[in-house]
Amino acid sequence: MPDDAALLLKKGKSDFVAIGRALIVDPHWVEKVQNHKEETISQQLKQNEQHQTVIPFPLWKLILEVEGWFPIER
Repeated sequence: MPDDAALLLKKGKSDFVAIGRALIVDPHWVEKVQNHKEETISQQLKQNEQHQTVIPFPLWKLILEVEGWFPIER
C-alpha cells in the first residue's frame, strides 16, 4: 500500500492520498513507512484485539458487522 500511495503522488495524479482505513488498521502506518519498515505494517484488524485499539466499542461492533468494510482476521 505505501508503494501505491507513492506512485500515485509521483505520477501527479493527486495532491494527496487518503490512508484513513490503513491508519485504523495500523495507527503506526506513517512511522513505519518513514522508517522503511513497511513489512511490519498490519494488514488486518484482529477480531479479538479491540482492547488494544483506540476504536470505541460501538464503532468496533459496526466494523465487525459490516462485511468487507475493513479487513478482519477472524
